[in-house]
Amino acid sequence: NSLKLGKYGLLLITIILTFIKFCFIYIFIWIGYLFAFHMLLTENPSFETVLTSIPRMVAMLTGEFGFENLFYREGKPVRGTTMAKIIFTTFVFVVYICVMNIL
Repeated sequence: NSLKLGKYGLLLITIILTFIKFCFIYIFIWIGYLFAFHMLLTENPSFETVLTSIPRMVAMLTGEFGFENLFYREGKPVRGTTMAKIIFTTFVFVVYICVMNIL
């Protein structure tokens, strides 16, 4: 088996399998944050529905948080932002700092 693939082929397969295992666990954490932001920030157009929340959360995974756009609408704080800020802080720590360092 290793003669057919070579050492770099086996390395690539190992990396892909590890990444799939990681994504399988990580998706549950991501969905939890998705629903939390959807429930807390329903006044924000990006989180009005679950389907509109998905692209926003994918953008947040890349590091584009848009803090002002999340918690303020036309210069006024959005309702329920205190708990959302706490959830956002844990999101930044857990997802962006810890998980991205694992990768």
